[in-house]
Amino acid sequence: MPGKIEPNLFQAGTGKVVITPPIGFVIDGPEHAECVSTGIADDLLVRVIVLESQGSRVALISLDVWGIAESIVDAIKLAVSVSTAIDENSIWLTNTGNGTSPPLWRNEPQYV
Repeated sequence: MPGKIEPNLFQAGTGKVVITPPIGFVIDGPEHAECVSTGIADDLLVRVIVLESQGSRVALISLDVWGIAESIVDAIKLAVSVSTAIDENSIWLTNTGNGTSPPLWRNEPQYV
């Protein structure tokens, strides 16, 4: 006979938020020379999934950007940890490689 299924043994939550900068932001990446945006075809998003099991939580965060400076990754992880009590070592960031995003790998204050 199978074991009893415990309620709330595993939980998951998701979210997303638009991070599209205003028209006129600098686009930069390996595919093209630096230029200024002239419109928005599709919004850039941050997507997150939080998984919890037996009191432990992890957060997986994906940003629609070409790259992210390590200092920005650290700042995001700290902010998420402070606001959610998820350990910084249990927060993972990735990026989609969007070539029409702001240059977050250069750690420019207007995009942080």
